[in-house]
Amino acid sequence: MNKKKLTSIVVIIIVYLLGLVTGSLATKAGIRYCFRGRKGHGRIARKIEGRMVNRLSSKLQLTDEQKTEIESIIETHRPEMKKLRESIGEKMKTLKNTMHQDIKKVLTDEQQSGKFEEIIKKHGRFHKRNGPGERNRKSPPHPEPE
Repeated sequence: MNKKKLTSIVVIIIVYLLGLVTGSLATKAGIRYCFRGRKGHGRIARKIEGRMVNRLSSKLQLTDEQKTEIESIIETHRPEMKKLRESIGEKMKTLKNTMHQDIKKVLTDEQQSGKFEEIIKKHGRFHKRNGPGERNRKSPPHPEPE
């Protein structure tokens, strides 16, 4: 292979890798922005609720009056749904801690104090940095499948 052809291939590979890294970082920044916006979880929940109303409206041919009533019903139940999500989050946190304690019983002292603790810390930092998790259990509900 001549030198020009090899250089061209190397340049193409470098450009491809730079694009891949840039795309990954941009995606991560976008996700972080979505979940870290000012009170972003509430906005996301309302967006999902809006989509749900629109989907019901289009599939059921709702009148404007029905649409308004459904929006009112959703608004009425929102605080209760929020409390439920928070309590589920707390129960999940408790269950996860119990699970970690049970796992530690199986591990050697070296495994417990070294790698397992490191894995747990790293996992916790990931969730605190990247959206719903340990940092904030007020994540939006998952949209219903169509």
